[in-house]
Amino acid sequence: MGLMGVKAILPEAMARFRRQFPLARVHIVERFAALVQADLRNETLDFAFGVKSTKPLDAGIHFRPLLRVKLAVYARKGIA
Repeated sequence: MGLMGVKAILPEAMARFRRQFPLARVHIVERFAALVQADLRNETLDFAFGVKSTKPLDAGIHFRPLLRVKLAVYARKGIA
């Protein structure tokens, strides 16, 4: 799931989270994967949505897929 996929599911995920935890404080940020891992490690972030890194994850950081998305490219006739 790329950034657009995250942005597509975030509103519904936040609505569900708010219903379950109405008093929780939420701060949404966009970061590169390397910075996200650093922020998780130093407890600046509690969790993150994003594309799984092709590099190994830092110790103590776990990835759980939320969904599988098939991508396609559409083009008009004559475009190579």
